[in-house]
Amino acid sequence: MTFDHDPDRRIHDWLDEGPRSFSPRLLDRTLADIHASPQQRHRLVPWRFPTMSLPMKTFLTAGLVLALAAGTGGLLPLLPQLTDGPAASPSPSVTSSLSPSPTLTSSPLPPVTFVDGDVELVGPTWVLVGRIDEQRSEGDPAYISGVPDAPATLRFEAGGAFAGSTGCREITGSYQREEVRPVPGASPTVPTSFTIDGYDLPACGEPIDTQDVAVLGNLEGAGATQLTDGGFDELASELTDADLDPSLLAHYQEHPALTRLIIRDRSGEGSLIYAPTQPAT
Repeated sequence: MTFDHDPDRRIHDWLDEGPRSFSPRLLDRTLADIHASPQQRHRLVPWRFPTMSLPMKTFLTAGLVLALAAGTGGLLPLLPQLTDGPAASPSPSVTSSLSPSPTLTSSPLPPVTFVDGDVELVGPTWVLVGRIDEQRSEGDPAYISGVPDAPATLRFEAGGAFAGSTGCREITGSYQREEVRPVPGASPTVPTSFTIDGYDLPACGEPIDTQDVAVLGNLEGAGATQLTDGGFDELASELTDADLDPSLLAHYQEHPALTRLIIRDRSGEGSLIYAPTQPAT
């Protein structure tokens, strides 16, 4: 192009003299030239290196080698030793200062202290020592001990209320016990009924669940109670040592004169056996 049509020259003159001396035709041509100039590489066209002369290639190659040598020399102290000499001593390992968590174990229950002598229904805490086994197999003892790690208890109040536990859940309710004329030298069977308040249905695992069902069912189905210091033969007729499991039999042998509370069903057979202990504190 000629000097008169040079866009840069015209734009320079326009900036000096103002838009009044700029031709609209030249402005259109200038804008067309600007838009026609490539501003950005097309995405589909790969990058290309410009063609360089041999001296320029030699110069750039030598510079790259020197830069790599300098960089490697700075990194050499950081690289591991690859010689046959003695190996560097390993860094001390970091150990945790936290002690391992202690294993949680259940605390053993305190030993039960039975109350000897004459006792009344109201006052002591009655702990289940045995019950009839309604799910026993042929040849198994008819009466078994309570679960030692989950004692079932009963505590009676003079007003007709009671509270306790099945070993799995706490229970409350009321009882009605008829007045019976005392007979000298006898332990009377007193008609008694129990009403248990509403309760939830937790799962405690076996054998506690079976004991839980047995206590609830035998209390609700009770027909009488008896305070007696007699032997296990008073639970039902014609019982022998083989009808009690070893633990329950040992309990009777160790405490021959201990007063026990027998919960009887409506047929008169003993179903739950409680022994008096120190009052709960």
